[in-house]
Amino acid sequence: MLKRYRRNRRLRRLKEINNPVIIIALTCLDRPTDLKDEFSLRQKLDLDNLHAHAEAARMAESFDRIVSNDIRLATLRAFCTVDPVFVFQCLSAMPEMLTDQRAIRSLHTYFNRIGQ
Repeated sequence: MLKRYRRNRRLRRLKEINNPVIIIALTCLDRPTDLKDEFSLRQKLDLDNLHAHAEAARMAESFDRIVSNDIRLATLRAFCTVDPVFVFQCLSAMPEMLTDQRAIRSLHTYFNRIGQ
């Protein structure tokens, strides 16, 4: 009960940040696949947006680590769905992905697609 209260409090504070990436992430809370689809539909996937997503993940990390990991994972999946070569740009912009097991599995998948 106390954990849920603390997390909800952190999420309320996160909602106060006026960042479009974080707003989209909060609508798709704990669903990185839906978040990936929203990123693909709502935003242009270029390097400027990649750095905006990385910055939003850094801002969200001070409030909630799960939201920041979801932003990183969904960004990786959205960009690499377009072209797997984006995996290198995503990894250089967001090296924090190497601490998330879900992101590591996705990185392996995209590295294998490049090698084929």
